[in-house]
Amino acid sequence: MPALPPPSSDSIHRHDRTALRVIGVLALVGAAAALIGAVVSALLPVLSDQGLTVELLLAPGATVGDHAELAPAIRSITPESAVVTLEASTLSGGAVALLLIERALSGIIATVVGAALGYTLLRIARGEAFHRSLFAVTVAVGAALSIGTILAVGLGGLGRMMAAFELNELLGGERFLPGFTADPTVVLIGFAVLGLAYVFRIGERLQRETAGLV
Repeated sequence: MPALPPPSSDSIHRHDRTALRVIGVLALVGAAAALIGAVVSALLPVLSDQGLTVELLLAPGATVGDHAELAPAIRSITPESAVVTLEASTLSGGAVALLLIERALSGIIATVVGAALGYTLLRIARGEAFHRSLFAVTVAVGAALSIGTILAVGLGGLGRMMAAFELNELLGGERFLPGFTADPTVVLIGFAVLGLAYVFRIGERLQRETAGLV
């Protein structure tokens, strides 16, 4: 019984293949840029004079307009959102590490998503929409969006809690509260992508099983 040839890029219109390849390459470039940005964002506050930005909340009744009182621990502050820029050495190593890990994780998540998108589009352009590697790629994206986001939010929230406590102790009063926001949308999308991974696996199995049919 003759076997059917595997799906090829010939089944995709030439212009569509070109568009998929261009978008795929752009996604890979974006992933590389996100990775570089994550490294720079995590290292600059420690290795340069840029300062570390921390998003906190103002304690009820707190006023922070007197910069002379806050200096030199705090370089600047935006009262509306309590975005504080300070020397990294002002906080403990643990608080700084948690805040920088949150930044790094956000960049890594963007890198994983961009790289996976680019890789998937290039596979589709080659007529390999159900290539076996796409299961692992999709699982990686789902895990990054769900587990990675939970870790980033949790570690960042703990870092801001430590920063608020340490700054309040430094300033001799309750001026700041930890700013903590959590949007479950990205996490839910991550779990949805994990489910999509099994669609790729089922499609790859069906493609393999029907390869010998006429």
